Amino acid sequence: MRSEWTAATRKISSWGNAALTLIAQGRSDVSGQRKSDQVVLVLSLCFAAALFEGADAVSLGLAAPTLGLVLQIRPTQLGLALSLTTLGLLVGATAGGRLSDRIGRKSVLIAAMAVLGLSSLATIVVGSLAQLYVLRTITGLGLGGLLPTLIAIASEVSGNSRKAGRVGKMFCGVPLGASLLGFLTAGVGLGWRAIFAVCGVGPLLLALVLAALLPETAPSAALADPGVERAPASFFSVLFAERRAARTLLLWTAAYFTSAAIWILVGWFPSLMVARGFSPFEAANLAALENLGAATGSVLVSRTYDVSRPWLIIGITYVGMAVLLMSLARVSGFLPTAIAGTTCGFFVTGGQLLLYAMIPQQYPPTGRGTGVGASVAFGRLGCISGPAMVGIMLGSGYGPSGVFLTMMPCLVVAGAALTLVANKSHGDIQRFPSG
Repeated sequence: MRSEWTAATRKISSWGNAALTLIAQGRSDVSGQRKSDQVVLVLSLCFAAALFEGADAVSLGLAAPTLGLVLQIRPTQLGLALSLTTLGLLVGATAGGRLSDRIGRKSVLIAAMAVLGLSSLATIVVGSLAQLYVLRTITGLGLGGLLPTLIAIASEVSGNSRKAGRVGKMFCGVPLGASLLGFLTAGVGLGWRAIFAVCGVGPLLLALVLAALLPETAPSAALADPGVERAPASFFSVLFAERRAARTLLLWTAAYFTSAAIWILVGWFPSLMVARGFSPFEAANLAALENLGAATGSVLVSRTYDVSRPWLIIGITYVGMAVLLMSLARVSGFLPTAIAGTTCGFFVTGGQLLLYAMIPQQYPPTGRGTGVGASVAFGRLGCISGPAMVGIMLGSGYGPSGVFLTMMPCLVVAGAALTLVANKSHGDIQRFPSG
């Protein structure tokens, strides 16, 4: 039985490696159906990993009310645990992206899933605040290594004409995983230990599946082909050499402000809804609906980007963000707020997807992980400062409406930066192919 399983998994992996190499080289001696099957396999595995990334990202927030009572810690101390998770995300994104260019996407992805699963399981038996801080920092490292690697893989298996759509289908797993864990926690009444058990066992099982079935993409395939541009020698030359400096800085600007807006919604949305008079149960459901809107936006906005002018789609998306934030600041009642929040999630996360779909195209294949990781890491700075700014505003007497209106200038800057990148990419500066 074991030998049959080993033979089957080796055969599937060999199919994946062969098909991905042929896709990168543009050869036609493998059927289109075979190529399509292998792309579906890879994207399905990436989608599953993205589900657990989204679930783990919100696990502490969902567990915080009861965990805080068990450990007898104050809300400010729990807030520091969330900040340490984000700090781990920043470091993990930078290191994970660079390592994926050096040792391969598959190895980094499996390692990140293992770190995520083990740290979540260890949180079940946490006994002190110091232990919680250490474990959440480690969890952040795993989360940080996942996203840039997943984006690079999805980009590399996708043809240039369908890149954003496929990245979007993969990326929608992040908000969908967060939403599913939220609904599961509210519907079944999961305790805090059960939440971390789900977020621990799932990634570890998936890591085994990835080891058996996921083929390697870049840099192995790229390095085997002398016709593919090799990675520059240093981290900084990947980002700034060969007229990439302007685009890199614009991408970082867009990542920072877009991520700040998203994490204000993710981190503060339930609390802001309670501050507006909704019950905790209603606020949890509003937050889950906002995440469902985000998952839908990841797919639909990216598909539109593939068939239309990028700068136009970016403009519509970011204008939609601003309009919906204004409506969210003014509406009242559960149903109008649910509609505004769900639609706002659609546009805000759709904008982040456009950003992630564009980043891989701006860097050479063997430097793609480095470029994506650096942009994601810079976005994490927005994740830290955005929610912190909201805390300061609320402490200074600003209400929820003032918070939502303050997010609008951030989105204007992010949309302008991303539009400039789209114009540069469409003009005389070369974009790199998917392979």
